[in-house]
Amino acid sequence: MLGMVSAKEEDSNECLKYCLKGSQRNLVSWGHEYLRCLAGQIGEEYNKCVQNEEPVKDIHELVD
Repeated sequence: MLGMVSAKEEDSNECLKYCLKGSQRNLVSWGHEYLRCLAGQIGEEYNKCVQNEEPVKDIHELVD
């Protein structure tokens, strides 16, 4: 939730990074807004790769 609320930049992916660093269990219990935020950030990362004609990264590479 903190990543959604306190993100400094609008196109930040802090929520996604936080999720990937955590246990990734029972995400549904965090609520639909959190899941909607995650889905949006995953989509943004995918679109960046496609627009830059880069290979699509493994989502876990975002936290490395």
